[in-house]
Amino acid sequence: FGLICNVLISLIFATISTKHFPLSIEYNAKNQAGNFIKVLLVMILVGVCGGGHFLLSKIPYGLFIGLPFAIVLTLILYNKYRNTSWTTIEY
Repeated sequence: FGLICNVLISLIFATISTKHFPLSIEYNAKNQAGNFIKVLLVMILVGVCGGGHFLLSKIPYGLFIGLPFAIVLTLILYNKYRNTSWTTIEY
């Protein structure tokens, strides 16, 4: 369950972040402000995933109940990430 949640969080961050090649875009104050909001959103999502994991661990077999939902959400985000076209990548 933990591995699936880590992959899920990584896919969420990759989906909402701007797509660009490493070191290809000059950072300025405008880019950093937009990235800060996105990172803050990801941090909130990490807290929600962690809180959900904690609450599900208090229920007998709760993690096994939450696992299919996490897998389905991970597969949906993976397919969305995989369908990223080259035209959406900034350089």
